[in-house]
Amino acid sequence: MDFPWVVWPSLWHTIRNWIFANLLIHRYLDQEFDIASFKKGSIQALVHVSGELSKGNFEALDDLITKPSLEEIRRNYANFSLKQRLDLAVVKEDIFFSFPYQIGMIFTNEGGPHERIFVEITMCYHVFRGFQDYINSTTTGETPGGLRGVYDNHDRISIANYRFIREFTKGVVDEWTISLANHFKPGEMIQRQ
Repeated sequence: MDFPWVVWPSLWHTIRNWIFANLLIHRYLDQEFDIASFKKGSIQALVHVSGELSKGNFEALDDLITKPSLEEIRRNYANFSLKQRLDLAVVKEDIFFSFPYQIGMIFTNEGGPHERIFVEITMCYHVFRGFQDYINSTTTGETPGGLRGVYDNHDRISIANYRFIREFTKGVVDEWTISLANHFKPGEMIQRQ
């Protein structure tokens, strides 16, 4: 999707996220909200959604991804090669690093009788295809470990940015929905440079 790549956490966003999650969302909107639980659930969503995307099963995603986002994904998907489509699928064990990049709150008609409150959370996931096999081979000495080993395997690394949105307006029952699904390979950018 047309969205700037998010690769690393931002110190400013991390502090702001803690304030939003603990002092605003948890205290005023949803007393059961916990960023650690959200992160676990978002990983499950990533695995499920990416699997359906890789198969081109857009009907299974109707209630999980917002309509405008799903339309953009469909258009872009048509331009993917078979390998790119297959690379979309993420296995939970291959996620070696993930973090909430940014938490935001959106107020529409603020202060008015029809005020609506939304929360958006942008997550970043670092994926290394065959991560457990790679870890096992580095501990047995079959392949070099550390940064050199990772750099040598840049074609196996991909990053996914997913943004989740949910309405928290009083009296509204809503579920988390994906409004952004972006997969990219930073190794391709390194190779071009």
